[in-house]
Amino acid sequence: MVFTVAAMFAIIAFAFVCRYYATRTRLAEKEIDKVIARRLAASDYVTQVVRALGRRIL
Repeated sequence: MVFTVAAMFAIIAFAFVCRYYATRTRLAEKEIDKVIARRLAASDYVTQVVRALGRRIL
């Protein structure tokens, strides 16, 4: 019985730890995407492409 309780505790703790790190990874990916979008918006290349196409991409 003690081993069953310990195993259940380990499974639940593992699930919470995985969820925590998955959330942190998702938040970091969002921040990286924001930085990339900001850099692309200020890029000369994107400005030239937008001017050539005649519409806004970002």
